[in-house]
Amino acid sequence: MPLSSVRTDKPAPYVQAIENGQVVHKTVELGVRGMADGGSDVVVAVKGLADGTLVIRGDISALREGTKVRFTQLAGAQENSVASAPASAPAAIKPAP
Repeated sequence: MPLSSVRTDKPAPYVQAIENGQVVHKTVELGVRGMADGGSDVVVAVKGLADGTLVIRGDISALREGTKVRFTQLAGAQENSVASAPASAPAAIKPAP
């Protein structure tokens, strides 16, 4: 996953994920880092997430656990789902590898 999705403002690294339509904070264990295929983004292997977990992008500010989200489709977007939370900017999400 993108290293930027890993948050470090708590004692242990975590990601903001979506479960049952709400934001949850999932503690992760960081592994090997590298560069994304053909890109310039740093990626990191993580332990502690189930396959297919929806993770909120790292450029979205911290959201409180329990914040409800709903999915919408951006005009012209093909594969990017968006979760929008009340009182916050829309948060693009990606499933964990």
